[in-house]
Amino acid sequence: MGRYTGLKISVTAEDIQDGHVGACESCPIAIAVRRAILSGPNPGGYDRYTLQVLVGDDFISIGGEKYPHTEHSKTFVKYFDSELETRPFEFVLGEDFYLEDMDDMDVM
Repeated sequence: MGRYTGLKISVTAEDIQDGHVGACESCPIAIAVRRAILSGPNPGGYDRYTLQVLVGDDFISIGGEKYPHTEHSKTFVKYFDSELETRPFEFVLGEDFYLEDMDDMDVM
């Protein structure tokens, strides 16, 4: 269990707009994770200069500590990197479920 397990992550429409396809440090999920850590509980003591968030196909890494994707976040990465339509959603880091699509849709 990592230091950030249980942290709620909200991927917003702005994150999707600002994210970069195929960029593990600047995809929408990385942007949302960074924001959640810097604006909330931060047991790692990171600041905006020292926090490294990487989003791979199978995991989310925070300062080298890996967390598995939820099925929904993994699908989101696949869709986003394929330049398919994606929507804002929320999930809990390190837990295998997502909370909800923020616009009340069940799928991407």
